[in-house]
Amino acid sequence: MGCGQSVVTIEIHVKRGQMAPVKGDGIQLPKRMFGTYKVDKKCTYQESHHMFVYDPRVLKVVPPPHVPHTRKNEVFDSERFALLDKRALNVSAARKRGMLEDLVQWLVRPCKGHELAKLRVLYRWLTSWDIKKFKPPLSRIDKGSVFWYIIRLQNKQENYASMMCYLCSHAGLVCMVIHGFMKGSSYKIGQNVASNKINMYGEWNAVLVNNVWRHVNAYWGACAVTADSDDDESTIFHLDETFFIPDPETLAYTHFPDEPKWQLLEQTMSMKDFERRAYVKERFFELDMRILSHPECEITCHDELEILFGVSPSKAKQIALKCLLSVENEEEDWVPVETDKFQHDYAHVQSASSIAVQIRFPDKGTYKLEILGKDILRERQDDKYIYDWLVVYKIYVKKVGKVLAFPRCDETVGWGPNLLTEEAGVVPIDHPFATLNADGGYLDLAIKLDSIDIEDLEIFYKMTTLEANLDDVEFSQQGIIKEAQQVIIFNDKPPANEYCLCIYVEEEEDPFLLPPLRPDEYRPPVMVKKNVCNFLVRCTSLSKDSKFREIDNARKAITEANKEKRLANLERVVDLIETKDFERYMAAETKYGRELILRLRKLQSKLHEIMIIDTESIMKLRDLDNPPPEVFAVMKSLLLFLGHFDEELRQWSDVRKIIGRSAKLALKRRIGEFDINTLELEIALGAKKLLGTMELEDIRTIDHVLAVFMDYVMAVVEEMELRYPKKLELTLPRTTREKIERSKKVIALLTATKPIVEPEEEFEEYDIF
Repeated sequence: MGCGQSVVTIEIHVKRGQMAPVKGDGIQLPKRMFGTYKVDKKCTYQESHHMFVYDPRVLKVVPPPHVPHTRKNEVFDSERFALLDKRALNVSAARKRGMLEDLVQWLVRPCKGHELAKLRVLYRWLTSWDIKKFKPPLSRIDKGSVFWYIIRLQNKQENYASMMCYLCSHAGLVCMVIHGFMKGSSYKIGQNVASNKINMYGEWNAVLVNNVWRHVNAYWGACAVTADSDDDESTIFHLDETFFIPDPETLAYTHFPDEPKWQLLEQTMSMKDFERRAYVKERFFELDMRILSHPECEITCHDELEILFGVSPSKAKQIALKCLLSVENEEEDWVPVETDKFQHDYAHVQSASSIAVQIRFPDKGTYKLEILGKDILRERQDDKYIYDWLVVYKIYVKKVGKVLAFPRCDETVGWGPNLLTEEAGVVPIDHPFATLNADGGYLDLAIKLDSIDIEDLEIFYKMTTLEANLDDVEFSQQGIIKEAQQVIIFNDKPPANEYCLCIYVEEEEDPFLLPPLRPDEYRPPVMVKKNVCNFLVRCTSLSKDSKFREIDNARKAITEANKEKRLANLERVVDLIETKDFERYMAAETKYGRELILRLRKLQSKLHEIMIIDTESIMKLRDLDNPPPEVFAVMKSLLLFLGHFDEELRQWSDVRKIIGRSAKLALKRRIGEFDINTLELEIALGAKKLLGTMELEDIRTIDHVLAVFMDYVMAVVEEMELRYPKKLELTLPRTTREKIERSKKVIALLTATKPIVEPEEEFEEYDIF
């Protein structure tokens, strides 16, 4: 599923937000502002911004692509924009017959310059159209009118990416088209992009909102394709919030820009990385889930497999999961695995903020695991809302364990206490999750009864095993003890080392579900047994070796993440440790990881301040003839990070030449590509030496742009000093190309009264390392 390539051209802008009109048949039509591919021979590629544009002058006030310093959930709350959404959905018939420009002006009128509000109302209006059902009026349709554009969209003369550009042009928003490849409905797990470029090609947008580039895919936000092709018959139109300003890490699961910088990621992803990423669908993000344990779509498994997902604690108990397991046969077709008597999946809430999916395989081979999900509350509000795909994996099973499946539970409520359990007034006291460990085979389960008359309550249970199917087992009340407002289920004769305990409450059947009564006919109450909760009972505790392996793997993951110092991976690993409740086993590493996350976010924010500086302001700095010494010193300290040493920066004219470079050598582009992980401590200390005792506020009085540069340099220096505190005394500041080494005598003097410093670990802030 994707947007095909459009044939319209890029618009020339003289100032940001000011459209250069394009005449045609007396009508001024907007055109694309920018694009990542050449749509006209007059377009030129600008290395500084990684885009094609007619007139490079517009880029003076447009920042290049860079990582957003804020997340979607920090800037967008759908409830805040509810009135704008209502406005977008209630456009009068008269306005729909009018010109597109007039409609846009009416839509954004309440926004009063608020760029995110403008983008929201335009996105909501565009995604509200069901193009498949749209029937154009019989009357004359003027060129440039709303209907004229919608008809072109319906006939595929335009696509959603170009439509979003037109809307933004009229609203004064900077918008560009990104072309690349997308994992849509026809995608197959692990598919090679290079050999499937035509099927995977698509276009979407990047819109500049408050000087931050945000991705938008209005086509995927407007509709979903339910089959393996993009034909009209398989397309269903409904709003999807996932593709309105998604975080770059979210979009990277399904979208790969042909121009890598427009990934807006901290670390650019290669095409191979994109192919390997887990195949995640829209419903996954709709349920506010996160991948914790298996970020790649292909998994090699040597035994039972557990996949862990993070979830919002407020939603954990209202999410229902279903798994479909298929095996690849000799003809390379997927054949569903037999699940009549038992099941191969165990999907359950593992903690307050995580959901685990455990899989046991019947044999060696290649499997496809499809995990589906739904929100129980949303299902009650929408009859058409059903299970939908969350994520799909391809799994290579090299060997299988001793136990090949799980006992089957009653699928009415799924595994473990959840929202339906609470609504039934049945609340397990000491066992909030699905797995029960019965030491020595003894089960003692206490259930609190909320708002239920215990005298009238009847509780039953079934115990199923791999040999005893759910339908073959009788209901039982043996071992059930009623006490004040609670029920205790006691069992000391387990049917197997691992079994399923299905709990039922007897209640009167809903009369509307029974056949209608004849006149004067009486029917006594019909009692039915309703499943309210299912537990997986294990009579042997979890193997210590298995637990130790999990802890050791988590420790290795956080150690590696702290060493690499990449923000996205750090956040995922710390999230995993918190979810698994492993922090007590690796407290120092986790604490360091959290601190590092805060520090990297701070650097990201300082970098953003540089990226939004307009080119004209930098050129004004360059054009200074005889600047104060402070200007020269700050610029030298910044350029030192980029590999420019004293030998080539002897006077201000040398700095001016570097600032004035363009394309790949443009200053902001090079700063954006700078990686602090490659910086040497002696260079950072050299930059600090150049700044001397200068104060940021004093520099701000000289020039605001210069102060932004200095603030960034100081943040980088501070981060480097935090990373290598033990090396500070032994490291000489360097501003020259040639390295400076301390003499052995000086080193001996510095270390004479101190213990010998061993080769440093990465976590030198903590003595434990």
